[in-house]
Amino acid sequence: MSSLDNNNKFRGSAAVAQLTVGTFSLHNHYFMGREKRKYADRAAYMVKAVDKRRKLIRKMSVDYKGGRCEICGYSKCNNALEFHHRDSNAKDFGISAKGYTRSWEKVKAELNKCILLCANCHREIHDGVTQLP
Repeated sequence: MSSLDNNNKFRGSAAVAQLTVGTFSLHNHYFMGREKRKYADRAAYMVKAVDKRRKLIRKMSVDYKGGRCEICGYSKCNNALEFHHRDSNAKDFGISAKGYTRSWEKVKAELNKCILLCANCHREIHDGVTQLP
């Protein structure tokens, strides 16, 4: 066997041939050394990306509905603004529950069934203290 035969090794199938030149292995470079990320790194990235998208969709939703409570006009803190379905029977999904992972078109269609309220006015409506405009 020549030294050339010793350097051309086949492991598994012929399609995954390993060509060794000195200490550099093309197989290791292209198939084993190329990707260093682990699943945990990708999962952490996806969690951040989804969180960023949800915040963007929420901001777009609040802006789409006028950015203020439709009863009292409150607009100081967007986190204190909530979406209330006028007719709960027409509700396809909750905007705050699973709505942010849907397309903007689907979120807009659902927002058209809602009014934007501050947390206080929203509680008062559910308790019957205040009526919808």
